[in-house]
Amino acid sequence: MNVKTDLPLGGEVLQIGYGRLGRPFYKYMSTFFNVGNGPELIKSFRKDLKEKIKNYKYVFLCTTDSSLLELVNKYDEISEKVIHFSGAHFFENAIGIHPIYSFPLSDEEVNFKSINFIVDQDIKNDSFLNMLFKKQSFLSSKEKKNYHTYLSLAANYMQLLSSELSISFGEETGLKKSLLLDIVKQSIENVEKYGEKSFSGPWIRGERIEQDLFAQSHNAEIVRLVNKNFTELIKLYERKEKHDNS
Repeated sequence: MNVKTDLPLGGEVLQIGYGRLGRPFYKYMSTFFNVGNGPELIKSFRKDLKEKIKNYKYVFLCTTDSSLLELVNKYDEISEKVIHFSGAHFFENAIGIHPIYSFPLSDEEVNFKSINFIVDQDIKNDSFLNMLFKKQSFLSSKEKKNYHTYLSLAANYMQLLSSELSISFGEETGLKKSLLLDIVKQSIENVEKYGEKSFSGPWIRGERIEQDLFAQSHNAEIVRLVNKNFTELIKLYERKEKHDNS
């Protein structure tokens, strides 16, 4: 989809959704308009939006994926007006612009100009979208599911893992849980700088953590599950390394 447009008036732009992404995005988008003439906002998804949506040049869907699927599939005649932010879904009749960013729960400031966005359709001739989304990379529709899977594994699952282990760490050692999170941050920074050369810990030294140490853990089931899967991951990595060096 190749969209040409002049900059819209505030009354020609509608945002639907006002959650973790929607709150800071609406604040950011409003800075491109004169005070009192900003984009219109519907804070939550409704089923009766068809006629209202047709009145706008741009409709930004800051909704859940389930609401997004219903909106885009139901109102397919508004193809060149719809922008969504899902990293998992592709629609012929809507432009996907996914932020590589973990939005906070609070109302803290988000610098959208520094965020990398993954775009699944051609927007290079759209001056308004290019003003909003400065840093872009294009991703074809067939690669989008792979892209989202990797993001989920690297970011969302890591959040859950770090959160659960840091809580257990604090409970069972009496130390601040932030100490564990500090080494998580440092480890990720090292991976960014040095790649596989940054790997450290018992498994690099050929050691294994004893399974019976987990029996006394308050969260023994979680710790054992993490260790079991990590052990399998180590085996997979060692097979890959052996193959690469053969």
